[in-house]
Amino acid sequence: MAIDRWLVVGGGVKGIIAAYFLNKAGYEVTIVEGAPFLGGVMHADEWSTFYLDKGCHLFDNVDDDITGVLMDLMDHQFKPVHVKYASRFNAELSEDIALPDLSKLDLDTEQLLLEIVNASLEKNVEAANYSEHLVERYGIQAAAHIEKAAEKMIQIDCSQISVVAAEILPFSRARMFDDKLTDFLKSHPVLDEKLAARPRGDAFRYYNNVSEKGFRNFYPSEQGTSGFIARAQKHLEKKGVEFRLKTSLSEISTVDSMASVSFSDGLTENYSRVFWTADVDKLAELVYGETPLKNLLHKVPMVLYYYVVPETLVKDWTYLTDFSDNTLLYRSSAPGIYGNQIDANGNTYICCEVPTKIGSGIWNEPETFIDPIWKECINLGQVDKGEYVDVHHIQTPVSFKIPKVGFLDTEDKIISRVQEHCEHIKVCRTTLFSKLSIVEYLRTVI
Repeated sequence: MAIDRWLVVGGGVKGIIAAYFLNKAGYEVTIVEGAPFLGGVMHADEWSTFYLDKGCHLFDNVDDDITGVLMDLMDHQFKPVHVKYASRFNAELSEDIALPDLSKLDLDTEQLLLEIVNASLEKNVEAANYSEHLVERYGIQAAAHIEKAAEKMIQIDCSQISVVAAEILPFSRARMFDDKLTDFLKSHPVLDEKLAARPRGDAFRYYNNVSEKGFRNFYPSEQGTSGFIARAQKHLEKKGVEFRLKTSLSEISTVDSMASVSFSDGLTENYSRVFWTADVDKLAELVYGETPLKNLLHKVPMVLYYYVVPETLVKDWTYLTDFSDNTLLYRSSAPGIYGNQIDANGNTYICCEVPTKIGSGIWNEPETFIDPIWKECINLGQVDKGEYVDVHHIQTPVSFKIPKVGFLDTEDKIISRVQEHCEHIKVCRTTLFSKLSIVEYLRTVI
């Protein structure tokens, strides 16, 4: 009996993990990717002697099965990372909190408590947008502050984005009260899902599906995030997965109960199924020449600054997030430290992420902001006062994508219409963002 042939479209993390599960299920798998490399945002740029990650991309050890998949793909070549992190909000730094810490604000605690309890007791009304979702989840007072923090990250008004953005953005919990009150409130299941508590020395305090508790996070042992991609490709190639890079699809149809796929290099192949992990709008354009999601996905531009510094200048923070509304810097991190990237002169690098808008001052003239961002990085606490040795910056028009209002219904219609055209196409949802959510989803659908 012939083995089913699957074509995975898209060589990002979703495509790689989809190929992993399909291969383990016994299928013959090919990955096709338009770029000359795999990994998407996980592809680290090489510059000087460093591999430059596009932001802070640590791997979480919070579920044995998910960790096992990621470890298998990277051939268990990893470095444990003992993370130290904090966030700044209203000029105050909160250790062990990666969210806006509302407990640092001069807010009425009783009113905050009343609002979140009422929000938990009231019958859920379907929110029309993400702004309404925050109010329904946390109450008016807390939502206003969280919304402001979110808008620094996504560079768009929260009323314009879809409720489904809650699956992508890091505001599914809120830090609102001190430790004692938070612990008490989290004894209630509904409030437990909404409130964030500090781990206070126990990194696995809220994770029960982990047997290896020697490290809460991990990271490729070399080559930055590209180390994961390179080892994953090698792992899959050994298992028989074929890769076709710098290749796109030019046509797809049903022929003899198979998906007939024509490629940009002129070849045509038949597959039992096509698993689409690339942009759904590209699929719509391929099948019926339209791009209905074009204006329903908000693309967040970002300028990333990489400062080469003496290792001794870097403080012991793994990453710091700045939710202040009077700074440009959103997050700083030390991938050069946790990725063992130290050059012969004892220098490493730190990364500074600045979400922005196309046409903004920092987008048009990023060089003029090198020193101001460096000063913000010092003030945030990622490095001690001093001088950087060298600096590099990149501009990415799309660092991540946020669904706008109307996106989900439109995506559903696209998928239905595409599958009417060719029933052998399976589509991976756009809203999968984190490595954890990708693995969790794909292991259940494949």
